[in-house]
Amino acid sequence: MLVSQNEKSVTIAMPIEPRYFGMFTTEGNQKVAAIVEFAKANGAEWENVLPMLNNLALSNPMYREANDTVVREMTYDACQFTSDFYI
Repeated sequence: MLVSQNEKSVTIAMPIEPRYFGMFTTEGNQKVAAIVEFAKANGAEWENVLPMLNNLALSNPMYREANDTVVREMTYDACQFTSDFYI
């Protein structure tokens, strides 16, 4: 929770739930969300993100769906890529 205060008001901001990326678990969705945030913050291109999803899928059997088309499509959309999806 983030709290901000000044003389006139107090603002409380609750964390936003991680976006759903088609992964089977909340933890998997959080891993993909971290990839998306990294890609956005560092100006990564789709050709850089695909290996990240592949590495996630290979890192643990629990995340193997990171290579599924639906996960890739949702990641591509979240990163707002405009390059060719099929590379």
